[in-house]
This record gives sequence, C-alpha cells and structure tokens, in this order.
Amino acid sequence: MRLWYPLLLFALLLPIAGCSEPEPVDLSLPEVWQSDLGVRWWISGTDTSRAFRDLETLQSMGVDEKPIVYDATVALTAAANVSQDRLVRYVKQSLLPLFRNQPDVVDSLFDAYVTPKILREGTSGDPGADVARFKRDGFRIIYRHYHEPRTILKLGEDIPISIPDSLKVTAGGRAVSFQVYVNEEGVPAAIEQLSGVHPVLDRIALLSTIEMRWQPAYLLRGRKSEAIPSWVRFRIRFPS
Repeated sequence: MRLWYPLLLFALLLPIAGCSEPEPVDLSLPEVWQSDLGVRWWISGTDTSRAFRDLETLQSMGVDEKPIVYDATVALTAAANVSQDRLVRYVKQSLLPLFRNQPDVVDSLFDAYVTPKILREGTSGDPGADVARFKRDGFRIIYRHYHEPRTILKLGEDIPISIPDSLKVTAGGRAVSFQVYVNEEGVPAAIEQLSGVHPVLDRIALLSTIEMRWQPAYLLRGRKSEAIPSWVRFRIRFPS
C-alpha cells in the first residue's frame, strides 16, 4: 500500500472523530396527549367533536346562513343599495376574528346588543362608513360582556424554541399556524395544524404550542366573571 493512502484516510476520519454527535431533539408528545397521526392532537378526555370546530367562515361556524363579503373598495353610496339586514351581516363579517374566539357566545351577544343598535340607527348612505362605525361600536359593546383569551407566556422567552442547525435555513422566516382549543384554565386542550413548514419544524412548533398558556376567555355576568373555553388562531414564526 502506498504511504499516502493511510495518511489520506486518517485525514478524512479525523474531523469525524473529533466532532461530537449533535444533541438529539426530543419530539415525543407528553403522555396525556393523543393524535390522529395527521394534523390534530388533543388531551385525553377532550370532547373532540366540539374542540375541532370549523372556524373558517361564519357559515361553517353556524352563525350565518350564506356567504356575504363586504368589499370596502366597492363604491356603494346609495342607502338603497344596502338594506339593514345586509348591513347587519356586513358588520358581523367584519368581526370574524372575534367570532372565531367563541362563536356561540359572541353571536348571542351580537344578536342581543349589536343588531338592535344597527336596526335602530339604520344606514347613513355610506356603507363603508357604516360598517366601520358599527364594527367599532360592536366590539366595544361585546367587550362589556365578553373578553377573548390573551397569551400570558412569550415564545422564545418563557418557552424557548430549539431548531436543529441542519434546519435553520429551511426554518428562516417561515411560520407554522395552529387553531388551539383553550380550556377554562387557559391550557391548550386540542390543537389543529392549519399550515406547516417541515415535519420536524412542525413538530417543534406543536410542542411549543402545548407549553403555551392563555388567560382564558371570560363571560361577564354583572360583577362576576366566568372563565369559558375558547379558540385561538396561533402562529409560530421561526427567526430568519
């Protein structure tokens, strides 16, 4: 054997011998969590028929009969072009993110307090201004009776996110989004993945979401408040 061959082999093996194995990332779920091996995870005992609710549209939530989308760029200037009934539905559509937190509660408050206000005050002849005004008023009115869930922990600070070096380029600036069912204690009870990046990164984002905590949603009854289950749409964006 030529002298240079063993020297070359030694040179190739030296970096491997001198480097330690990368720390493995634990991607296992906590024992109390179950999965359908797809994009849904839940704590044992959770009512999944309720927790995995379709919150994409008002119609899928069951709080409106048919699709209606108000486009503020459309010049509708005549009061006759927008009936009070359609104005009510436009305003409801403008509050879609709030409805996604707790469709049944928000819809019942909307019907009890916001709809009568819209019907009482009517249209002004400027649908864009009407929708904006009643949206602001509607949110304030509903907020007197209901508070949506709020995060009390911060990702990257309270909950560190470890990304394998081999996936940092893939992760850079991209996001994984979830719909989370939050129980009365502000703890995630069911999680549905809405979008992903990479199987390993998605799993890391899921495990971080499991660790998240929220101030639960509250229904105000006079001077008393009652914590209630709710939903949040939650996004984890990896650093670029």
